[in-house]
Amino acid sequence: MKYIWMIASVLLIGFLGYMLIPSDTVNKLARKQIEFIDGNYTVTYSQDSVTKIYNVKSGKITSTDKGYYFFWADTINGNKYRQTPIDKTLIEEI
Repeated sequence: MKYIWMIASVLLIGFLGYMLIPSDTVNKLARKQIEFIDGNYTVTYSQDSVTKIYNVKSGKITSTDKGYYFFWADTINGNKYRQTPIDKTLIEEI
């Protein structure tokens, strides 16, 4: 019974701590996580009527505090270095 109360207390404290963190901070933490993930991704950049889709294979996507993602996109002519604004970019793992 003692362990159940301890686990419940830890979960409650964690939940309350999460609720007190502003959503802007949560978004920044989520963006920072991208820097450490290597894998295969589809990067979709969309602004107004322009939509560009890039593939990243066995690569890494990094971000900066300036608000951009940086990555090497696979193209027919080889890899090309790309930069897209975070707020207009969707990244999906494939």
